[in-house]
Amino acid sequence: MIFPDLRLLLIHQPRTGLSSLEVELVRYCTGERPENTAAWEKETGRGIWNKHFDALRAEAHWAEVWSDPTWTVATSVRDPLELIVSQFLQNTPDATVTGFREWILSLDESHPILLTAAEVDDWQPQLARIAGGTDPQTAGKSQSRFLAHRASRELWWMRFSHLAEDVAALADHLGMRDFRLQERRGMRNPRGSRFEGLPHREGRLDYAAFWTEETEAVARHRVARDEKLVGLRGPQTCPWLQIGSAEKETER
Repeated sequence: MIFPDLRLLLIHQPRTGLSSLEVELVRYCTGERPENTAAWEKETGRGIWNKHFDALRAEAHWAEVWSDPTWTVATSVRDPLELIVSQFLQNTPDATVTGFREWILSLDESHPILLTAAEVDDWQPQLARIAGGTDPQTAGKSQSRFLAHRASRELWWMRFSHLAEDVAALADHLGMRDFRLQERRGMRNPRGSRFEGLPHREGRLDYAAFWTEETEAVARHRVARDEKLVGLRGPQTCPWLQIGSAEKETER
């Protein structure tokens, strides 16, 4: 989502905590606080909306923004093993820990380990072609592929595990006085929800409990690139995310 008044372009990776930030940014910029920013944009016709634009698509659509250092391009990243569980729960009715483990062990190397998001936005296929892609849906890509780009530029990184803290730093950078995001750690496990029977800790889902040594061994090597992103914060460039770099070509 793009916020011209703030000179901010937000690359929203699925399941990395940015939906709540988008709602608060809309409130800050317009005075409105929609429960669903996608529905709000479609109803009001304000701005250009595509919730899960990957970096390639954002770079193609907003080329002037991408090349302008006075704009901030921000994103958030999440522990990849936790993200896999989160996407599995989002896409699997009546999900169980046993079902998750069986799914992981059933995968072959050709099967994507990150599931396609259930809520697919109205992609514009021409943008996929502009960006060099063939599939207009990118919600199931790994984080490193979601953030792959052509023209090198600095990104502002936020950590899902410390999102409130990192949003505060971004807000200060943008000159947004007193803008803060409420601390939120993982998905709540309210009584009566479809997640009630799943493992939880202190009232929230315990993502680590879904993994065993066996399933983690299956997944770990497939998320090695994503793990390199965990812990990045603030303005940084990542040359290895740039398409055409030596590391990118060797790891494809």
